[in-house]
Amino acid sequence: DEGFMDIPKNMYPGQKLNDVNFTMKTKSSGMEMVITTNLVDRTVGAKEKVTTPAGTFECMPISGLRKSGMRVMGINRKMGNPTKEITWYSPGIGIVKSESYDAKGKVESSQILTEFKR
Repeated sequence: DEGFMDIPKNMYPGQKLNDVNFTMKTKSSGMEMVITTNLVDRTVGAKEKVTTPAGTFECMPISGLRKSGMRVMGINRKMGNPTKEITWYSPGIGIVKSESYDAKGKVESSQILTEFKR
């Protein structure tokens, strides 16, 4: 619901990006659940090469914090602590790699581009 991620065409290291807010609504057996995710404090890092099964790409890493919550039956609940997230974006390709980290800096989840066709 109204989720849009701002990725400028000409990013540069140190650039601050707009926060991103996503809302997902579901309804099952008459019970509605609303999940919200906010990506905040998004900052562009220095260009780096990222190698994946789909190839090697010039990327701009975007780091930030992910805060999530949900509302079930009108009650708001926080979904854990904010987690650090880095997304490696390659112009003309899109997101090549993404990682989320726990409070100790250990990779908690990751995604990686496995195939790309021009």
